[in-house]
Amino acid sequence: MTKLEALQSQVEYSNTNLFAKVLIDKGIDGTATYSIANVKEIDLALAEVLSVMVGLPDFKEGSHHVKYSASQLIAWRKTILKKYNKASGYSVNGRARR
Repeated sequence: MTKLEALQSQVEYSNTNLFAKVLIDKGIDGTATYSIANVKEIDLALAEVLSVMVGLPDFKEGSHHVKYSASQLIAWRKTILKKYNKASGYSVNGRARR
């Protein structure tokens, strides 16, 4: 499994370009083999993906409907960042902290 695939496996969201961009921005080679030693960097990349997903609109096509809960995404992101003693950047209500 590559690091890109490891990141993609964390969330039910399909946007390969977003995942690849986050990895590139963080200086992570998405084609490199994923191992347990990479958990932290992939978790922190996931936190970035979640921050983008917070702003996504609902998607509806025919009977298919996808809606992401901003509060749950923020809480998940906050849990990841807290695990690594990083600032969350968001308050509980989703507003940016200053």
